[in-house]
Amino acid sequence: MNWEAIGAIGEIVGAAAVVLTLAYLAVQIRHSTKQANADAHERAVAFYSTATRPLLETEYAELFQKGCESYKSLNAIDRMRFDRLISDMIMGFELAIEKHRHGFTTDDFVASFERYFETLIAQPGVREYLVENHNFYTTVLHEWLDEREYLADTNHDETAT
Repeated sequence: MNWEAIGAIGEIVGAAAVVLTLAYLAVQIRHSTKQANADAHERAVAFYSTATRPLLETEYAELFQKGCESYKSLNAIDRMRFDRLISDMIMGFELAIEKHRHGFTTDDFVASFERYFETLIAQPGVREYLVENHNFYTTVLHEWLDEREYLADTNHDETAT
């Protein structure tokens, strides 16, 4: 066997090693992506659970119900308490949308958050809250609301920051 044949065999072996390495890396990246999606899902569920835990107490559940019916009818103290409850829920939704935009969650996962949020935002008091407090939230939420025209009947853009 001459040196040229040995060199050709070496090149073939090297090329095969590169192909195998790339295949291995592709499998590892796919696995890492699945794990990242699972981790994001787990953290979001934990965040949501923490945000809604106060609703297990009758006092907060009643406040939440009143606030959902009419934010404007709440007194100043109840508004502060409702603000805290609803803002945690909204921030959890913002987080889910943001993670999805960066590829860290699946379409199905963010769709489940969207269904919950659509139910929440259907409440008149929540819409009143969002109109009054929209400047506390990210562009991600504003874009999501605008895409679906949820607050189209309000003039929430005047004070946007």
